[in-house]
Amino acid sequence: MSYVIITPEQMQTSRWSGGSTTQMMIFPAGSSYRNRDFRFRISSAAVEDAVSVFTKLDGVERFLTVLEGKISLRTGVSEPQELNAYDTIHFHGGDDTVSEGQCVDFNLMLRGCRGVQKAYFCQGKDLFYAAEQAHSMLYCRDTDMTLKLGGEEIRLPVGSLFVREPSEQEEVIELLPGKPAYVVIAEAFC
Repeated sequence: MSYVIITPEQMQTSRWSGGSTTQMMIFPAGSSYRNRDFRFRISSAAVEDAVSVFTKLDGVERFLTVLEGKISLRTGVSEPQELNAYDTIHFHGGDDTVSEGQCVDFNLMLRGCRGVQKAYFCQGKDLFYAAEQAHSMLYCRDTDMTLKLGGEEIRLPVGSLFVREPSEQEEVIELLPGKPAYVVIAEAFC
């Protein structure tokens, strides 16, 4: 069992055409969003403009979970989808994508990998089954959490990202939030 905790102080924030984005993690280490040589990337964006055109990312699969606010998102030629807090959508990064509304979101971008992302409401002790051969990531922006993994108790400070490295077997992670809160869980299989 190997894991890292990435705190807000270790994350990098930059501007984009519709607001700001905070890169929480990029894999492999040393890869770059700008060069598009990553396998997966975890970020959080503040969509500040009333209408925002997302950067086209050919060959990238995207998962977006709204953390705060509400947006209408149109990808490709599909009808707009209304996304409220903790709704998740999966779409192709190469599609023309436009949002209306303002929000803070959590993003998983995948290149040549497969993945999944979902928000869960934890009221007390909850269990998450981290898949074998996956980078398993947990994020909670509203409260500190205690995680139990392999008999070890791990403190996850508010706004930090927990990343369990791929393992040869499925592992159970016990989630204990400081107060009832939503947790975003993402997994990347690379």
